[in-house]
Amino acid sequence: MGIKKKDRSFDDILKDVIYDDIPTEYIRTITVRLHDGRAIEFEQSELQDVKTTSELLIAKGLEEFAPMVADVEIDMDLPKLKRDVTKYVATLLAKHFDEEDNDSKK
Repeated sequence: MGIKKKDRSFDDILKDVIYDDIPTEYIRTITVRLHDGRAIEFEQSELQDVKTTSELLIAKGLEEFAPMVADVEIDMDLPKLKRDVTKYVATLLAKHFDEEDNDSKK
């Protein structure tokens, strides 16, 4: 399964991540490539009712194509992922550093 990454600095963080479950909010498109060369593309807005990539074709009523799948490409919204991760980590670290700063002022 191919995952397209555009921000190479963020790749250093993501290269060791195992992608078992990717929230649909971080997916731009999923392209299912078939053995005969055809491709079926799903936009982010079409993925709201899909829980996993393995049930993607079934959820969309395209289960007859499942045996023909050669590859699945996921184009992730890395700027959104980076923004959310940075925000979460900054908030998490700020709590700890604020506590340390307050402790040292006592």
